[in-house]
Amino acid sequence: MTEPTPNEMDFPRDWQRENRGIKPIFFLDRQSIKDDSGHVTGEIDVECVKLLIAGDDLTRPILPVDDVIRERFAGAYEAFKADLEHKPAGTKLSAWPELPEDVAKIFSEYDIETVEDLSALADANLHIMLGARRWRDKAVAFLKDSPSRERIDKVEAENERLREQLKRLEARFRKPARRKAPSKPRQPAPTAAVAAVPSVASVGPVTATGDA
Repeated sequence: MTEPTPNEMDFPRDWQRENRGIKPIFFLDRQSIKDDSGHVTGEIDVECVKLLIAGDDLTRPILPVDDVIRERFAGAYEAFKADLEHKPAGTKLSAWPELPEDVAKIFSEYDIETVEDLSALADANLHIMLGARRWRDKAVAFLKDSPSRERIDKVEAENERLREQLKRLEARFRKPARRKAPSKPRQPAPTAAVAAVPSVASVGPVTATGDA
């Protein structure tokens, strides 16, 4: 009796390694609902994902979202559900001091945003630019050099924290300040009226009245 072959899904998958060079783009696809006779009875939004492969602008498969996709691209899927922008994990090419800025810009045009993406560039896609193989090999060596990678990742994380802090400060200063109601002018304190006392001169001479 032969033992059953274990299914590969029974083993934990190293999604971080397998996802190198793959960028998921989640979206909703409006699809028609048809009955058995083929008549359209309604519409439904179906969750789909487009996979962008580093250096390959021809192969971009679109797949329906299932449990495996949700697990594999958990961070990107959670950002999609929360309507947030997903930031790719790894060391950004712009943070890698060894890579010139103009070269990083070319790579970004082929959906290569991180050193991890560059290290996963397939041989068939090395034609995207002159020297791509050399930069891919440098990326592989960089990822193996943990101290250098951790140091750059720490600097990039601090820069990202400062950028977020600056955004919050700018947003706070852009808010219009509350206008205070104009204060009423202060009125002088009321004083008691003083009766005018006529002087003797203003009264004039006093004359007697009646019979003499």
